[in-house]
Amino acid sequence: RLVTAPAESSSVASDLIGFGHLEFAPGAAYSVKTPFDGFVEKVHVDVDDLADVGTLLATLRSPELATIRADLSKLAVKIRAEALNGKRLEPLVVDGTVAERELVEARARLDAARSEEAGLRAALKAAGVNGGKSDVLHLRSTLRGKVLSRNISPGERVSAESGPLFTIGDPDQLVVRASFPERDSLLLREGARCSFAVHSLSGRVHQGTITRIVRSVDPKTRATEAICETDGPVERLSAQMVARVTVEVVS
Repeated sequence: RLVTAPAESSSVASDLIGFGHLEFAPGAAYSVKTPFDGFVEKVHVDVDDLADVGTLLATLRSPELATIRADLSKLAVKIRAEALNGKRLEPLVVDGTVAERELVEARARLDAARSEEAGLRAALKAAGVNGGKSDVLHLRSTLRGKVLSRNISPGERVSAESGPLFTIGDPDQLVVRASFPERDSLLLREGARCSFAVHSLSGRVHQGTITRIVRSVDPKTRATEAICETDGPVERLSAQMVARVTVEVVS
């Protein structure tokens, strides 16, 4: 007995396989440099130490910073003197004892000194220097993370051109950047579920979501990249570990 039925179409689920490595999510890792030339007096952390916001990383001695702080002290004295001079001249101008030009010049000197002071304080703030005296410069962490590298030692001379003194990253904010063959690029979708396994850790599978796809193909490898973001913090994973990524797609 032959039974016929109309043909129907249905979605087909498949897995795309890619390979890549773990890296820090945007903003999860940063470098610490010195804003001023100086000499390293003491290093307070080492590689693999955890650093919270404001953790003291190193203490430096900077003649350049000492000069700026000295200039600020001189400007503070000048501002007070010019302010008092202006108040002294005001009644003298009213009764005609002093020409108004002298008062105008005194106020101009006061405004110039205040502008110079504001510029120096803004430069210190931009460099992350708050408070302190003389030539002492404290380098502190700005975000929570683990010390990934340390490139300074006590007694060493450092400058703004020396490169990163420390690299700090949050071990709980890792993503996988994986490459997929060109033929699979059109099937990748943001929001698709993904999973990855790190073979150096016995192939344990971690779950995540595709959060970004690079819509271009590398001309050398003929592959496209996608970011697999984990569902939550994962233990024992480190940046640059190699991972095998599987993406669930439905077409």
